[in-house]
Amino acid sequence: RFLVDPALGSNHPYVFLYGALALTALFARWQIGMVAGVIGFVVSHYSFASPHEALAAPGTQDLIGALAFGVSATLIVLTGALFQREHRKVRSSSRLLEESTERADNVLEGLREAEERMRSVVDHVLDGIISIDERGTVTTFNRGAERIFGFAAREVIGQNVKKLMPDPYRREHDTYIENYLRTGKAKIIGIGREVVGRRKDGVSFPMELAISEFRLRDQRYFTGIVRDITERKQAEEELRRAEERIRSVVDHVVDGIITI
Repeated sequence: RFLVDPALGSNHPYVFLYGALALTALFARWQIGMVAGVIGFVVSHYSFASPHEALAAPGTQDLIGALAFGVSATLIVLTGALFQREHRKVRSSSRLLEESTERADNVLEGLREAEERMRSVVDHVLDGIISIDERGTVTTFNRGAERIFGFAAREVIGQNVKKLMPDPYRREHDTYIENYLRTGKAKIIGIGREVVGRRKDGVSFPMELAISEFRLRDQRYFTGIVRDITERKQAEEELRRAEERIRSVVDHVVDGIITI
């Protein structure tokens, strides 16, 4: 204002305060803006208003200018305060969004790690693990199931699970699922039992099957744990035949044999 004083004289003594107040209102608290406005008004009035370097009672024109400056300065400071408040809200919202995003990323990373661990466990167990939806479509087929049935996972996932069953079980399977979904009466779910499976080469084999049910987003899924018991059945058959041979020998000898 001193630089342009030769041109302005006593006119517009507060003109350059508006920019300073705007910056103060934007980057400081509104109380500081009000104090800056008062100090700026006193200094400018003393330095540039008529008469110069005096705090005499202002004339009508000076009073109108002072009032106009007071109203304008108050509006500027309040506007800056509103801007700061909204800016703080936006910054707070952005910070909360960043924190939420970071938490979500951490949760997703944890889920991915848990999924990888679970997949590692599922893929390395000896038993076959097969999951199907309520239409009988295979959704998961682990490596154990690949070894047992001879199918690769890509050949089975998306297909009906009855692909792994010989007749007559193949024809009855869809009806069994429909009856269970309609009545809720289970014949095998939650109960392990011996059934017959079918390998890729068409050979049937005995296996133990345990089925459990779980829900995911209003959808029912069933997981079956399969164990090939061919060798056990063969051993049991050999034992039965050996017992029959021994019994036949014992029953046909002439001597009396007593076991206590």
